[in-house]
Order: sequence, then structure tokens, then C-alpha cells
Amino acid sequence: MDLRGTGVRVTCIYPGFVKSEMTAKNRFPMPFLLETEDAVERMGRAIVRGAPVFAFPWPTARFVQFIHALPNALFDSLAGRFY
Repeated sequence: MDLRGTGVRVTCIYPGFVKSEMTAKNRFPMPFLLETEDAVERMGRAIVRGAPVFAFPWPTARFVQFIHALPNALFDSLAGRFY
């Protein structure tokens, strides 16, 4: 919202697990783990086409759609249980 009218475009990206130095340390299951190159290509295409929101892979995208559909009060209540 703050950048509206400035000519700056923003893409909010919600990635799933991407193979990297950071995820290499994880000792828990990482479903749908993507190769770095694949993730970079997907993010780059979303930015170039001007997508305001981009989530991948598809299970992550469905979860983000669900979260965005929740009323703020309900989201805040649920999120508060995990933080």
C-alpha cells in the first residue's frame, strides 16, 4: 500500500522448502523440497509477470489461499498459538 503510485511493484512470495545451506541443517521432513534453480525460476517468472502474490509449490499455494480467506481476527487467534 505504501508504494502505490510510486511505480514500484511488489511481489509477495511464499515459498515452500527450497534446497539451500539453510535447509540442509533441518532434521525434520521437508515435503515438496525444491531444487534451488527451480525455485529461482518460478520466483523470477512471478516477478516479471507482476504477480502481486506468488506461492509454490501447489500445497503451499493452497494453504496461502486458505489463510488469506480467513477473517483477520480468526487468523490472529490461530497464528498466536504458534508464535
